[in-house]
Amino acid sequence: MKNKSYKSRLASFIFLWLLVVLSPLNSWANSPSFGLITNIENGNINDTQTPYMLNGVEILLNNQFTPKLSLDIASSTLLENNTTSLSIDEAYLSLAQLPLNSTLSIGKKLLSFGKINQSATEARPFNDMPLAFTSLIGNGLSGNLINIQSEIPFFTIEYSHTTPEGNQNQEDNSSDDPLNLSYPLHCFRAVNSLTLGPSRIEIGANRLWTKSSTNSQPIQSMDLTGIIKLSDIISIESLSEYYETPFENSTEQQKQSGYFSYIGISYGNLTTGYRYDKVTNPLQEISQHNTIISYKLTPNSKFKFQTSSGISKENDYTSGQLIIAIGQLSSL
Repeated sequence: MKNKSYKSRLASFIFLWLLVVLSPLNSWANSPSFGLITNIENGNINDTQTPYMLNGVEILLNNQFTPKLSLDIASSTLLENNTTSLSIDEAYLSLAQLPLNSTLSIGKKLLSFGKINQSATEARPFNDMPLAFTSLIGNGLSGNLINIQSEIPFFTIEYSHTTPEGNQNQEDNSSDDPLNLSYPLHCFRAVNSLTLGPSRIEIGANRLWTKSSTNSQPIQSMDLTGIIKLSDIISIESLSEYYETPFENSTEQQKQSGYFSYIGISYGNLTTGYRYDKVTNPLQEISQHNTIISYKLTPNSKFKFQTSSGISKENDYTSGQLIIAIGQLSSL
C-alpha cells in the first residue's frame, strides 16, 4: 500500500512538472524557474563516528504564464529507515492584479500565518524550523485553501480559508500536530512596513481560528523582520517571531508561548548569524542556541551550515544545505 501511495505521488509530481515545462501557454511566459535544495545532516554533533547523510531533496518549480497568472509547485523527498517518501508540499495557481491590488491563490499551499510558516526553504536564513515553531505549531500549517491578499492604506491584509487534505480528518489528533486543529481553518494576517532608503522594517500580526467547539481558542503570533543596509556590501538582517497557543495538558485555559530571534550580518557573499529559540509552558522551559554561516557561491547557488545546541547533548546536531536555482527564483 505504501508503495502504491509513493507511485501515485510520483505520477502526480511528473504530471505537474510537465504542466509547468510543456504548457502551451509557455510561449507567452518567461522561462520556467527551477530550484534544487539538498539537505545534509549529522544527527549528533558529539558523535564523531556518525557520518553526514543526505536526508532529503526539495524541488521547486515556478512558471509565470502571463503577467497575471502563475503556477508554483514545491515537492520534497525524505530518506528515513532506508525508505524514500515523496510529497507534493505546494501546488497552487495565483491570479494577480485584481482590484485593490489583490492576488488570489487556489490550491495546496502554506498558510500565511506568520513569516516563517509561509517562507520557502530557500528564503529562510537558517536550515531548520525554529524550536518555538515545531514545539507549538508543528511541522507547518498548510492545506487546500483559497487565499486572498489585498493592499489597503497603511496595511497589507491576507485571509485564508483552509480545508483538510485528502489524508487528513476533519479532526486530526495526530501526535505530529501539537495544536490538534479541526478543519476548516480561518487565518488572518495584517502587515505594515516602513521603508527608509535601502533599509526596511516589517511587522505582522496573525490569528488562526476554527469554529469547532472542541478547539475554540485562537492561535496568535506576531513577527518582526528588518534589514539595515550599512553600505553596498554590508547589511544587518533580523527575523523574530512570537507564538501563543492553548496548553492542552491543563483543565484550565492556560496558554504556552515561545519565540525565536535571528540576527545576521552580511559582508559581500558571506553571512554569519545567530538564532535563539525559547518555549515556555506551565510545566517547563526549554531553549536552543543556533549559529549559521551562509555563503553565496554564485548568483544562482548558496550553501548554509548550521550548528544547534542547548536542549540536551543528545539533540545537538549540525546540518548543511545546498541551494541551486535555474531561472528567476528571486529568493536567492
